[in-house]
Amino acid sequence: MKNLLTCVQLASLDKEAINDFGIPSIILVENAAFGACSILKNEIKDLENKNILILCGKGNNAADGLALARNIYYLGNKNIVCALSREQGSESFNKELEICKKINVKLIKSTQIEGYLDKADLIIDALYGTGFKPPLRKEGELLIKQINEVKNKQIISLDIPSGLSDTTPFNDLTIKSDMTITFGKDKLCFYPSKNRSKVGKLFLVNPGFPLELLEKAKTNHFVFNLSDLNLPNKNNTIYKNNRGHIAIFTGDQGKLGASILAGKAAFEMGSGLITLIGEMTCKDSLTVPQFMHEESIDGKSKYSAILFGNGRIPNGENRKVLENILVLDKPTVLDAGALRLLKDIDQKFFKSRKASLILTPHLGEFDSMQNSKTPNSTLSYLENCEKLSNYYNATIVLKSYITFIISKEGIFIYDNPNASLAVAGSGDVLSGCITSLLGQGFDNLQSCLNAVAIHNQTSFIINKEKEYFDALELASSIGKTLKEIV
Repeated sequence: MKNLLTCVQLASLDKEAINDFGIPSIILVENAAFGACSILKNEIKDLENKNILILCGKGNNAADGLALARNIYYLGNKNIVCALSREQGSESFNKELEICKKINVKLIKSTQIEGYLDKADLIIDALYGTGFKPPLRKEGELLIKQINEVKNKQIISLDIPSGLSDTTPFNDLTIKSDMTITFGKDKLCFYPSKNRSKVGKLFLVNPGFPLELLEKAKTNHFVFNLSDLNLPNKNNTIYKNNRGHIAIFTGDQGKLGASILAGKAAFEMGSGLITLIGEMTCKDSLTVPQFMHEESIDGKSKYSAILFGNGRIPNGENRKVLENILVLDKPTVLDAGALRLLKDIDQKFFKSRKASLILTPHLGEFDSMQNSKTPNSTLSYLENCEKLSNYYNATIVLKSYITFIISKEGIFIYDNPNASLAVAGSGDVLSGCITSLLGQGFDNLQSCLNAVAIHNQTSFIINKEKEYFDALELASSIGKTLKEIV
């Protein structure tokens, strides 16, 4: 898994490399620029002939920009313009500026960029680095607005899109980049869904930080991918009862759609037995013969995991059902309507539980789970996620195009967006996958990591044949994905 750091931690790494390891700042700048240039050569066709505008502030991020200008210049590109917001800055900035002057890289003031914006093929952002603290000053605000208003130009940020930080409000102005070449380690502030689109395609360069320094700098925030999954090989001698018997509550007034999607996904994920709990007619039962049926759940539950909330309306009757489920103290997943009941339920129902509890809200449902407004910067937002996880004594799977899993072990992020998943019933499929794994004996975290990644990967496998699909096809394809990756 890839560990994420805050901007403050990254700035501290920089100082430690310089002060404790004796690595001159200018060496870090040179390495960063050389690495960035190598990436651009691979990613930008005909880089040596592009018209390039590099926006420079006054710190070491600006020094990176000036050093990058020189590296591209050495490729034979004489069409580089560096726009300076200051003519004096950090020691490394002053040194890089001196070299650029000597080799005749074109330098202008940042107030003069208007005539160059239209001509530029690439705009490289080196205004503010990890040391930036909001809010933007007027000069920076005007400059970033100018850049963001430009059409049909590729914008590339060095280290971090200017204006972005751990404490930048989500709605504040920042550079909107198509690509970010970040240095040292990925930044935590890149990943909240309201920030991720500002960062673009991500690349990582080590500017010369010693490996022991990078290994020492750790948090409990991670990005995970398919290679991090922990799924057992198929056991051909296993009995159905040993593959978990899960209970899925149907929706209100006999609504079956959401529970069938969840149940189908759970069977594809490996569940051996599934019982639908709720009102069903004989005709309903005949349409879904693969499921067993009970009208209610008793106090001596035989089920290895329970899913509740899909197709349910948040009302008093369902609140009582939810309280009864919580008292059963069985591994439980709560989705949809159940989530909108949570803030009205006494905390004692959560604190007394020993069994796993997983909540699967989308962003709107997440807001309904709390009594206060959702915080609007990376650090306050994630702090709030952790508070809610602790309050409900639960793991939270926060669904968006970037998925966050908030658990006692840390925050785990799945960064692999696919618009095909924005379809009715997709969340029901995910909750079915999670419940299936819980019922098979996986712990909270492994159930969520595995289900989120497999649910997402399934969408890409279907995309090999078609661009869009419905949730039933998604649920029906989970097993194919498992076969491919296990």
